[in-house]
Amino acid sequence: MSTRTVDFRETVPLAQGVEVRKVCPITGYVAFVAMHFPPGTSGLVLVQLVHEKGGPGGAKTGILPTDADSSLALDDTTPIFNLHFPVSLGDYFFLRILNTDAGNPHTISVDMIIIAEVKVPILGEN
Repeated sequence: MSTRTVDFRETVPLAQGVEVRKVCPITGYVAFVAMHFPPGTSGLVLVQLVHEKGGPGGAKTGILPTDADSSLALDDTTPIFNLHFPVSLGDYFFLRILNTDAGNPHTISVDMIIIAEVKVPILGEN
């Protein structure tokens, strides 16, 4: 079984937002996502992880949260999400972070583990 990771670590200045894209390195499925919200984010930092089929301009689907118009806003926690979200080589992931805190920058980390699709030969099929 082959796996790859896609990692984001972004420091967002106070009262600003960022959007970062990364290319999916293999065809398979996103199996796990860990999101780290440091102490002090207190619902002030909104995070979305979105899949873009085929790259920029493709159909967008929310990975976390599953509704691409929603976001997560947690504090002092690192939840690990167990998923089975299908992806293809060359698709894009993008992470949106909005820091609504007018007093502090915040650093958010997101780590994904992607498991490669495995083709199992079936006797009698080409």
